[in-house]
Order: sequence, then structure tokens, then C-alpha cells
Amino acid sequence: LTEAIEISYELKMLITAKKKKAGILDFDFPETKIKLDENGHPTAIEKYERYGSMKIIEEFMILANESVGELFSKLPFVYRVHPVPDEDDVEKLRTTLNIFGFKVPYKTLTPKILADILREIQWNPKEKLLQKLILRSLEKAIYSEENVGHFWLNLEYYSHFTSPIRRYPDLQIHRIIKEKLSWKLDKKRTEHYQDILKSVSKHTSESERKAEKLEYAVKDLMICKYYESRIGEEFEGIISGMIESWFFVELENTAEGFVSIEQVGKVVWK
Repeated sequence: LTEAIEISYELKMLITAKKKKAGILDFDFPETKIKLDENGHPTAIEKYERYGSMKIIEEFMILANESVGELFSKLPFVYRVHPVPDEDDVEKLRTTLNIFGFKVPYKTLTPKILADILREIQWNPKEKLLQKLILRSLEKAIYSEENVGHFWLNLEYYSHFTSPIRRYPDLQIHRIIKEKLSWKLDKKRTEHYQDILKSVSKHTSESERKAEKLEYAVKDLMICKYYESRIGEEFEGIISGMIESWFFVELENTAEGFVSIEQVGKVVWK
């Protein structure tokens, strides 16, 4: 067991060094775990525990996805792409971070620059808020039949091959890979994939966004149900974001809600 722990620690350190050198954006937002009773009512809101072993497995999965994306890049394929941030979004981020004392160089924004900023804000009391501001400046990753690279991971090739949650894009490229390995990917089948992959990518990207919205809605509903019987109690939290007339507050268990500026006088500040 001791030897396994030592190996795990060494692998974790190697992964950290690799990400630092490669300029990979390493956001670390806590995930929410909602416990339910036998009737489906929430009984607890907690943070998911994140172990070093999980990060090691994630790194192996990224490596597999990168390798497969590159290996089959000369075939019709579905990639997981993350476009370069829009110039207007970069300028807004530059202005916002400057308010907090962090500089974004006036040159082409690269993953390495953002990764350096993320390391710079570590241990800052506003770290989570600043991470979210950076994240919101980035476009969302999508599926595409055209490989334009993955800005977030700073990779030229990336696909969803490992399929831990059985995504349809994974299944689609599994079919292509199987046909290629079994010598069935002839001209007719290649043209078939060339014809359908654009619509497949568009449909799966749209379906993913719908699924995410539903997931967020269900999580918010369960959090509201959990706290509806706790109105009047006091909780510690941090301001995690702000929009006109509202600001967001995140509690220690990751539950997040917003407060109207008009209600500021009712909030107990510490």
C-alpha cells in the first residue's frame, strides 16, 4: 500500500509538471454531490471528494483521446474542439483582471498565458471568482468534423474516445475505428461518413447543451428543496460572481444562489 501511494504521488507530480510545461488550463471547481432519501428528497448537499488517483485516470484518458484523434486524423472523424477565444472576450477579460491587479499581455492570447495567470491567482482569496471570470471568457467546447484543436487543453488533436459516460460522439468514432481496423472502411463508407459527420457534430453539440441545462435545472431544484426548510438560518459563503443588480454567493458545500442588491441590508456580513 505504501509503495502504491508513493507511485500515485509521483504520477501526480509528473502530471502537474506536464500541465505547467504544456500550458494546460487546470480549472478545479468543486462538484456538487446531492444525497437523496428513498422518496427522492434531498437530505444533504456536499462536495465530491477529489482524489489524486482520479486526476491520474483523467490524465490517462486525455492522453488516449489525444492519441486516437491524431492517429485517425486522415479519416472522416469527430473531434472535441475548443476554439481560440474571441478578441472581444479577451479584451473584456483583460480589463476585468486588471481591476484585480492581474495583467494579461497585449499579444495573442495562448493557453500558456492563461495557465500562468491561473497559477498566479492560486491562494488568492478571490481565486474561485477569478477562475470563473477566466472560464466565462472562453468559448464552450463542441463536437466538430473539422479539427481546429483544443485551446483549453492546448492540444492539436483531441477526440472523445474513452467513453466513460457512453456519449454518442464516442460511439460514432468507435464505428469508424472498427471499420478501419477490420478493412471495411472502403470508398463508399468513407463518403458516407463525410456526408453525415457535419450534422452528427452539430446535433450532438446541441444535445449536449440541452442536457447540461437540464442537469443544472435539476441540481438547482434539489438545492432549493434542501434549503426551503432552512429559511432564517445563517450560512457562511463567498461572493462568487456579480451581474447588474445581483451577486452570487457560494456556500462551503458548493450550493450557490444569488442576492438582490436591494437585499444587501438583510445580509449578515462578516
